[in-house]
Amino acid sequence: MKNSNTNKTILVIDSNKIHRLLLEKILNRTNYNLVFATNEKEIHNYCCSIMSFDLVIIELFLCGTDGFALIKLIKEIRKEIPVIALTVCATKKEKEKCFQSGCDVFISKPFDLKRLLEIIDFWMM
Repeated sequence: MKNSNTNKTILVIDSNKIHRLLLEKILNRTNYNLVFATNEKEIHNYCCSIMSFDLVIIELFLCGTDGFALIKLIKEIRKEIPVIALTVCATKKEKEKCFQSGCDVFISKPFDLKRLLEIIDFWMM
């Protein structure tokens, strides 16, 4: 799915290098700009900087960081930014906690590639 809008940016938050590489390969099929973060400090810097992003994709299980708390932080700083949880979390309780934290979309891994790209395009309109 090639999108012609190259002025939109996705912030991808995942501490797993393999997952980041996979998402980079998948999202390079689009024309969206990609920015990667792995920890709370980087995320806070991006949220508070002049850098603008249009969408966040986050793994909830991050090394040394609470993904649910990061969603809350992002929404406190930039409430208009849509957040997609793309995560290994699979329980109903985790999904509910995700939405309570401010997440807009919850997708469990493994995921359907076509559906993920459709969801991203929807939120990037």
